[in-house]
Amino acid sequence: MFYKLFAIIQIICNKNVSKMIFFQQNLYYLRSKKKMTLAVIANELGFSASQWSNYEQGLSFPKFLDLIKIARYFELTETTLIHTDIQSKSIEITEQSEKDKESIILLQNKIIQMQEEKIKELQLDLDNLKNTKAK
Repeated sequence: MFYKLFAIIQIICNKNVSKMIFFQQNLYYLRSKKKMTLAVIANELGFSASQWSNYEQGLSFPKFLDLIKIARYFELTETTLIHTDIQSKSIEITEQSEKDKESIILLQNKIIQMQEEKIKELQLDLDNLKNTKAK
């Protein structure tokens, strides 16, 4: 879905937008900087190792809420994670205490849960509207 959006933008703007995407190399760099294996970082963030590997290889792109979770984990904005060459810009990644990480992850998970509940609620409202219109 994300790449489809960029393909549309690329056509409209007649530019090669993909050159501005640093997401996959940033994930690899950030994981390497923390000296973490695929399995460890994937597990810590709630992904499978193959899913994380696909992100690093550019074979897939995370859902929006997962992108937020990844960016927050590395204490970056989503825009920075996607559009900035972090390694060449030498953006400093701060170390967090384990307690801070756990607190952040718990808060992120709660926010994601609330957003998912709201999405379900909106979907039900939409379905009700469709059913009402069909009658």
